[in-house]
Amino acid sequence: MDFFSDIEKLIPVVEKYSPVLASSLGGPWGAIIGSALSLAFGTNDPTNLHNVLNSDPECKIKIAAIEAEVTKAMQEQNEKDQLSARTLDETLANTRNYWVIPFLTVIYTLSFVIYVFLIALHILDIDSSLITTLSMIAITIIHHFFSKDGNKHNSKG
Repeated sequence: MDFFSDIEKLIPVVEKYSPVLASSLGGPWGAIIGSALSLAFGTNDPTNLHNVLNSDPECKIKIAAIEAEVTKAMQEQNEKDQLSARTLDETLANTRNYWVIPFLTVIYTLSFVIYVFLIALHILDIDSSLITTLSMIAITIIHHFFSKDGNKHNSKG
């Protein structure tokens, strides 16, 4: 039995009690959640864990406790990530090269407009993955410059 097939078996069982934990099992938090489940149910064997989850009468209570801990850890990590991003943004805003991000934004925006224009003229074929990537970058740029926090770079310029 390999790791991924064991996770595939666990997801439906965990999903009955906690959709949040089940959706996180396959992601970066999967190992942490798997360890917490193994610890709470007293087994290190993923195949046995599947059986224990199905047979334990206190499964719902234990999984709810794990979900609360994991949710709290995820929120704390998210707050740390946001603080780190703000610190980086403030550091960049206070450097002499504060013009770099707006300059790259203009270059990107022009490239995006030209790309869409060339597609409209049927000069280029549509590549949905490229369009999706470019659109996500555009949303990130728009969020950066027009977010509620405001842009620190605009005060320099």
